[in-house]
Amino acid sequence: MIVYHGTTVECRAGIIEEGLRPGTYVAPNKALSQDYAFDRAITIGADACVVFELDVPDAMVAKVEAWWWTGEQLLLPLGCPPSCIVSIDDSDPRPYQAADDAPA
Repeated sequence: MIVYHGTTVECRAGIIEEGLRPGTYVAPNKALSQDYAFDRAITIGADACVVFELDVPDAMVAKVEAWWWTGEQLLLPLGCPPSCIVSIDDSDPRPYQAADDAPA
């Protein structure tokens, strides 16, 4: 199963080295993770954000009660090792945000 984890760029190196910790939240699509990562970066004043694409066995993913940012929130109860990382997107998400907020 492909899932996505969005976070601040400060967490990038640690995730690449150690993977994701048990209890990490993920999303079923990249857009949700981009939105969360961007909001998190703005909220805490981070320099940038990053989205990890992960390939994990279906059995490693649990559905959980949704936060404000998604109706499809998922959890990795056991985390996942760095070998689950398929790709890392650290491009600037602001162009995507601007397109969503543009007047019609």
